Amino acid sequence: MRHIDRNRGWISLAFGAAALLLFPSIASAQSGTVTDDAFLSSNAATQLLNLNGQGISLIVAGSSAEVGSLHVGATTSYIKFQLPSSLPPTVAAANVAKATLKLYLSLGTNPSGTIDIYPIKSAWTESTLTTSSPPMISSTPFATGIPVGNADSYLVVDVTPLVKDWLNGSANGGFLNDGIALVAATSSSYVVFDSKENIITSHQPSLEIVLVDDGPAGPVGPQGPEGPAGLEGPQGAPGVPGPSGPTGSTGPQGLQGTPGTQGAQGVPGIPGPIGPTGATGPQGPAGATGPSSASSLFPAFLPGPMTTAYTAAVFSPDSAITVTRISAAFKTGPDSNCQPSVLRVSNGAMGQDVRILGGQSTDDTGAMSLPTQAGVGLQVLVQTPANCSQTNPADGNVLVEYRGQQSGDTQVCAQSGLACNGICEETQSDSNNCGACGVACAAGQTCSGGTCGSGGACSSGQTSCSGACVNLQTDIANCGVCANACTCPPGQIPGSTSTPSCTAGVCQCSAPTGGSCPQGQSICNNACANLQTDSKNCGACGNVCQPGQTCSNGTCSCTLLHSNGAGQSYNDCSDPLGTPGNASTYNLKMAQEAAAAYSSAAPTSVSCNGAGAIVASSSSGFSVWVYQGSLAGYVFVSLDPLGAFACPSQSSPTWN
Repeated sequence: MRHIDRNRGWISLAFGAAALLLFPSIASAQSGTVTDDAFLSSNAATQLLNLNGQGISLIVAGSSAEVGSLHVGATTSYIKFQLPSSLPPTVAAANVAKATLKLYLSLGTNPSGTIDIYPIKSAWTESTLTTSSPPMISSTPFATGIPVGNADSYLVVDVTPLVKDWLNGSANGGFLNDGIALVAATSSSYVVFDSKENIITSHQPSLEIVLVDDGPAGPVGPQGPEGPAGLEGPQGAPGVPGPSGPTGSTGPQGLQGTPGTQGAQGVPGIPGPIGPTGATGPQGPAGATGPSSASSLFPAFLPGPMTTAYTAAVFSPDSAITVTRISAAFKTGPDSNCQPSVLRVSNGAMGQDVRILGGQSTDDTGAMSLPTQAGVGLQVLVQTPANCSQTNPADGNVLVEYRGQQSGDTQVCAQSGLACNGICEETQSDSNNCGACGVACAAGQTCSGGTCGSGGACSSGQTSCSGACVNLQTDIANCGVCANACTCPPGQIPGSTSTPSCTAGVCQCSAPTGGSCPQGQSICNNACANLQTDSKNCGACGNVCQPGQTCSNGTCSCTLLHSNGAGQSYNDCSDPLGTPGNASTYNLKMAQEAAAAYSSAAPTSVSCNGAGAIVASSSSGFSVWVYQGSLAGYVFVSLDPLGAFACPSQSSPTWN
């Protein structure tokens, strides 16, 4: 049974929704940012999978839990969300209408039993978490006896009171936000959730917070002047008849006259007393669930450079939905001279393009409408990959906001866009659809305000930027392109400065002048360097250590550290680090070294789609390393020693 602590009014419920923006005076939603997630286990083999907080799984297990014949050990997972930077600055506990914790049960696992949730009462981080000094958890559970459900599904828990206590803080009857602990409720409970590091599914733990903003009521306004008299109303109903007069003496009976017309019905009599209540009838069938107006999020992660067209993610809704907003952000943005690259969110018949322009790392469509029926796959695609001369956009996150479909929902393009063959295009700046679908600008022309042109009426060699004609070859405020201002970072030598300039449309900085290096460092190529430890200036300025070597006491030595993709590393200076997908940078010896770091058991040679690979087993699972073909450098990691053999894919972890 699930337990609720009635002394604090904490409850455990299911299902909530999240949205991106907060609008005044209405309910809206925000998401808490997960900053740390890790686990501690009494079993050393299980603890290895935590990878110092960088593992792809969060394990919760009782003291007698087993996977097949293997003992897991008592295991507790810890999760912490960051609230202040994720919420509007004025949000208080009273603004929280609902807060929902969502955890994804990993594919290929066999969850069982129930778990408890406890607030954490001391500070911790995932990288410093150790079994010798675990964080302190509250003596009072937040909720107990929560059934874990099935693999490939979400466990959803209402944590509204807990989030309110975090926002109140210890000074207002709450407590500090140090996260939550997931603890096995029984000795045989076992469940595996996806961590924030699991890029295979991108189903990281999430905290979705629905907010309300009820401002104070304004003062009552002054009474207005009396209006003019209205028109005369219709005649009212006749009044009640007066009492009857005294009865006169009886006269002689006259002749019977002809029957008169029937009189009007008399006034109804006084109602009698209410009879006893009849028996309750059977309950009618439940009505159909109406569409939800709350928003939810469909996230997609685009690892690495965006230089290949491919389908990044697919989501098939169980009921009809309408996409209302799309945003994209890249850790590495394209260089300012890069041509636009295009992301597309489409249901096959309709879609919305999101353009990533040169020099920009983010884009947001704003309000839009893309109806999608139940069971239809909603795809996030790299439609037009980048081909930048200097820096390509890389490591992107796409957030698709949607809600339940409502009557009358139709396709509405974002901002000033038009639907071209069902796909919403941005016609104000798209040189392939400039001002209208299919209108392509000539070579050398750009699209501005929906019109193809060469950029204004400036004289030869100059370009209009914000209404002023400038030379993009020499203007430090518009170097190469409009609004690209040249700046120079502080010199690497403390106290030194550099002067910016624009030459041939490229920002440059003069050699730093002034400044001095700290004690024990020398000036090498206008920068401070420690000749005892700097691998680019080892022992002397300009003495560069070879790849895989490090500088120690002014001497280059070899310590090239390789990662096997399963959580272990090893030194190998005879082979450079491999590049995933490039078979020429891998060999059998490298795969054997990766397997040896994973397990002392002898590996076995196997074939993955005709390419060479090896597999090694351990007490906590098995892994498959591919060293030939297009999948060279990818590894499949299984946490189940008895699980079915599988080869990695290009979405699997990599090794080098």
